[in-house]
Amino acid sequence: MPVTTKLVQSLAQLPLELALEIINDLRLWDVIKLMLRNNPKVNQYLLAHDRCRELLGGDGEVLASNREQFQAHLDFAQERNINLRLPHETYYEVPISTRSLGWSGFPSDWHLLMGIHHRLWSAIPDEQEELLAHYIPGPTRFPSISFDSSVEDYKRWWDVMTEAKDALTRKCVDQVLHAAELLEKNPDILKFSSDRAQVRRPNTQHIVSEMHRRTHKLLHRNAWDFRRSHHFRYEFYPIIPFDNALAELLRMMEKRRMTSGEKILLAGPQSPAVKKLVQTVVEGIPYFYPLDPDRPAEIPDYFPKNPKGDIARTENTPWSYERENKDQPEDLIVPAFTPSARGSDPTFFGRRRGFSGQEPHSQKEEEWLDAFVELYRYLERVEEVDQGHR
Repeated sequence: MPVTTKLVQSLAQLPLELALEIINDLRLWDVIKLMLRNNPKVNQYLLAHDRCRELLGGDGEVLASNREQFQAHLDFAQERNINLRLPHETYYEVPISTRSLGWSGFPSDWHLLMGIHHRLWSAIPDEQEELLAHYIPGPTRFPSISFDSSVEDYKRWWDVMTEAKDALTRKCVDQVLHAAELLEKNPDILKFSSDRAQVRRPNTQHIVSEMHRRTHKLLHRNAWDFRRSHHFRYEFYPIIPFDNALAELLRMMEKRRMTSGEKILLAGPQSPAVKKLVQTVVEGIPYFYPLDPDRPAEIPDYFPKNPKGDIARTENTPWSYERENKDQPEDLIVPAFTPSARGSDPTFFGRRRGFSGQEPHSQKEEEWLDAFVELYRYLERVEEVDQGHR
């Protein structure tokens, strides 16, 4: 029976005995709604009902205090779009006349707001709180909360969590926008990481537009909607170089005596900025593109090549799938040039830390790709100048 204004008005016009019988058949949640309506006559009926008096307060002052606290929690949940819908097995769904629901009555420490506190407290799973702890700005820490915390404590806690979630979302959006910008400006040397093809796609602009559309959705979704984002599905950054582009960069670096195999030479008259780019690219390659350690003798060059001379990373590997894909053998070692599944933690093989599909990629990955593009374009210009002087 939904508690409406009309029901409250009708109940207030009934004699006490009949009103108590009706209240006796209501759920605790419905009785709480009656309390929140704050109808003077209905309040008298609630205080006259033994079970209501036991659960809601023995006098008008306690009843008013419970009403104020409960309303404050409901307002707080509504302001922050927290779903307080309670499952049927909770105490709030029990008829007011019931003293047991598989238990020997209500717990000894039960109080009116226990279920609401539990809903607020459990609205964020532990792994989300662990993830968001890394995105709290400044020296702020999570306020300590418990089932007995006040609504003010919950507000402070929730505000800190929301601020951290907004910071995480902003970082994710910035990464996707930056990746889209890199792809839009460099479609000849960069591609979607999950795209197994090693040829330039004719619809690059469409891909870039889709990335912008997804960032718009990320920014405007509910702050607590933790649905995964496509761009963070894989353990590696969404944009990577074409195999032949990376091979060409390695060739140009060796030609300019910047490198020799795996060694950084920097023998030429390079500027400090260029030297830093070379160092970032060369030192980052083994981190993001690990080679097969069991096949060093079969790798004649810095990277394994296919018969066409391209670096052998032309298909999705087991690392490109989530571990739930049982068709992919977990112990398979691929002697190929493949994005690392280790993400931002080189000691962890598998998922990234945190809530998979939500956390941004390592800043190191973004810096490496920026350095790759900048160094590639610099050496490309140097090559053009050399050819112009011939």
